[in-house]
Amino acid sequence: MILGTEISETARLIKKAADDAQHAAAVVAAADAEGITLYFDGSDTPSGKKYLFNAGVTFAPGDRVILDRVAGTWIVAYKIGGGAGA
Repeated sequence: MILGTEISETARLIKKAADDAQHAAAVVAAADAEGITLYFDGSDTPSGKKYLFNAGVTFAPGDRVILDRVAGTWIVAYKIGGGAGA
């Protein structure tokens, strides 16, 4: 079953690339002084974990944000947005 093996290997490589990513995008589900919960792209369920964030930015539910991977976890770095209709 060569095709099945190739598909499995491709899926493994895609997952590894996602795991190795140094940046990601998400939407803020909730934010407070203890951290931020996120809707990661492709998920309609908020994260169960509260992530550290850039204290120089005020985040609110619905904000589209960029995350940086630091020491194996995500830090909410900054908001993105703008463009037509913003």
